[in-house]
Amino acid sequence: MKTADGSLSSLRSLYARLEQAGLDRKFIRETLLPDWWDDAIAEHPTGYAEARLRIARALGLSLRQLDSEDPLGEMLGETRLRCKTSRGTEPYSIRWTIALAKRAAELATRATPKPYEPLPETASQIRNAILQKHPWVCLDNLLAYCWQHGIPVIPLKSKPRRSKRVDGLIVRVGERPVIVLACGYRYSARLLFIVAHELGHWARGHLSDQSILAEESIAREGESHEEAEANWFAVELLTGKPDKAYWAPRSLTAAQLAEGARMAGRRDKVDPGVVALNYAWNQGTWEVGMGALKILEPEPKGMLLLQQRMLESLEWSRLHEEDAQLLLRLTGGLPSVGQSVGH
Repeated sequence: MKTADGSLSSLRSLYARLEQAGLDRKFIRETLLPDWWDDAIAEHPTGYAEARLRIARALGLSLRQLDSEDPLGEMLGETRLRCKTSRGTEPYSIRWTIALAKRAAELATRATPKPYEPLPETASQIRNAILQKHPWVCLDNLLAYCWQHGIPVIPLKSKPRRSKRVDGLIVRVGERPVIVLACGYRYSARLLFIVAHELGHWARGHLSDQSILAEESIAREGESHEEAEANWFAVELLTGKPDKAYWAPRSLTAAQLAEGARMAGRRDKVDPGVVALNYAWNQGTWEVGMGALKILEPEPKGMLLLQQRMLESLEWSRLHEEDAQLLLRLTGGLPSVGQSVGH
């Protein structure tokens, strides 16, 4: 029961209402509130007011929105977004994922010192620029390219218990695009394709009328024209041809695919993981493709590469310490030894 003086029972009431809206108490305590927070602080009216303010700020909501029966309803109503979900998926189940990705993108933008530099017109131009210094386009050098153009690419690892993950989002903050990967994938090649796909959406002008494009899954079947364009862009960026399709005259085992992917990668200047995924995508043998990735990357480091690039590329002093800590909690990033964040 909410009391007039803002007591601890008011905080319990707030937790219960937010739980009904899809935000579980564990997520609020571990992600939205600072590490030092103790619910006993809310026994005093000023402490309860502070809790409300901190939760609202962390979510990018006003206090009025936080106090409403549907905290996200008004915010998402005001946000120009397009959401692509799989059949049977309720858009409600990814609403908080979208909201948190938006908040993380806003914080990352504030901390990005590099001005946004528009991308070249074609995927081949990006590919050729990277190949001048590298044998193929891989996750790490594509991340470096994005950050050099003032395009943050960040993971979203922390989410409410009932919120579903999404493969990728691209968020427009001002005139700057921010790519957010909220999928939880570990293998570098899978993350690489998503980054290239989201770049395709931006390069093709698919966000002209939206500020957020969220995709629960990036699939080959049932694509819209825009999805097909983003896929073609990604394939051209990673392989050199928008219709590149690797195949074999017979069915391959995971080990055979891994070995063939290494040889084809050296020959074609294509990341072997991309070769394996391209084969699996076109042959419909996803299990074999994932088996090959396990051989090619025994210790998946894709998420670590995302976090490391973010930590190195952001100018953390641009953020208030608590905002910096919030961004770290949302992205799962941890500052390296001797590196500080915030003021």
